[in-house]
Amino acid sequence: MNLPHTTSAGPYRKPPLLASEYPSLEFSYAGSADGIDQHLLILLHGLGDTHGNFMQFGKRMELPQTAVLAVGGPFRLVPDAAGSYRFDSSDVGGGSNSGGSVTGSSEDAWLVNGRTWVPSFHPDGREVDLSSLLGQTGLATTRTLLLGLVRLCVRRWGVDRVLVFGFAQGGVVAVDLILALAESDAVRVPVVSVCGWLPAPPHPSPSPPSTQQASVLIIHGENDVSISKEIQFKYEAYLRSRLPNKDSLKIARIPGKDHCLPGKDRNEMRHILAFFASHMILRNIQLESMADVYEVK
Repeated sequence: MNLPHTTSAGPYRKPPLLASEYPSLEFSYAGSADGIDQHLLILLHGLGDTHGNFMQFGKRMELPQTAVLAVGGPFRLVPDAAGSYRFDSSDVGGGSNSGGSVTGSSEDAWLVNGRTWVPSFHPDGREVDLSSLLGQTGLATTRTLLLGLVRLCVRRWGVDRVLVFGFAQGGVVAVDLILALAESDAVRVPVVSVCGWLPAPPHPSPSPPSTQQASVLIIHGENDVSISKEIQFKYEAYLRSRLPNKDSLKIARIPGKDHCLPGKDRNEMRHILAFFASHMILRNIQLESMADVYEVK
């Protein structure tokens, strides 16, 4: 039969993900710049950022035939007056999933609008230890929320069509997400984590490595002083123990890079784009549109 070209918004468009379809998290969505939504890139921002801001980075990546979904962390930087870290949908952007962003450059605006993936600061400014009960409970909450969202996206885009990119704290939860997916779903979701290492939980289970496929690329700056080399290798060993084989984890250490998003270093972007490209299946629209081309099953 002839190859089908059907979506509601155009021959190669996917229907955009709506706030009403997953109200548990806020997000911003943009279709692929080339008009072909063959894949979906899910973006998880760093500590204190917003999904509205991070969407701009995702668009600049210009992955071909790839729509972008920038997701906002579910927690505030510091708890509100009632002691709650959780964001309400009315806190930013009037309850819209259009992507609220930090306005102005003041510290107050950052504290009010900034998002996190786990509770990160106590009211007195002390950092929350991820291994603490508060940190682990927050991580479990985020894991559950992201699993639901990714499963929804996989149903729409299909198996092996969803990619995840996380920066710093967003990278930490991205890696945590891939481990959870590998254990619970027969779905491969390639993950890139920039400056984000997942530490071992305080009481790791003795479960064997997952038998499902998993694929992770971690980008680490050699000048990143936020984590010592000793701790970094400890986290790497833990992650390798949880993945099915040595090829499941790739690490690119970038000379001169500190704790920052990918910038002008072409080598760094080459690692990221090559990794994603190895997991993408791009459509040849010119070939598909030829009248004498048929799908072979």
